[in-house]
Amino acid sequence: MITSGAVQVAEEQPGKLVGVVSVQATTLRGISLLHSLYVAPAYWRKGIGRALFETAIARARYQKAGALMIYAEPSAEGFYKRLGAIRIGEDPFYYSPDIVLPHFIYILAKDS
Repeated sequence: MITSGAVQVAEEQPGKLVGVVSVQATTLRGISLLHSLYVAPAYWRKGIGRALFETAIARARYQKAGALMIYAEPSAEGFYKRLGAIRIGEDPFYYSPDIVLPHFIYILAKDS
């Protein structure tokens, strides 16, 4: 994923990573998957998550997607809702079925 350009990082200064985002194309026509979005807790509420999400949107557009599928960490549900993602369901986490992951879809606005 790194060599294909699907992974982007946020740095506080060169070499000091504070966040990462990756987006994958899927076999579903027009839908990309937000594979991961992580910001170190010390950097929450500083706009880094929003900037990484905007990077994810740009990557999804590059992949010719019209929507971005998100399987969120439960504590990030409010974050994705604030960004305009729509909750479409939930499922137990594969590795820990007692944790329920909310599912979201984010519809990419058409460029004007």
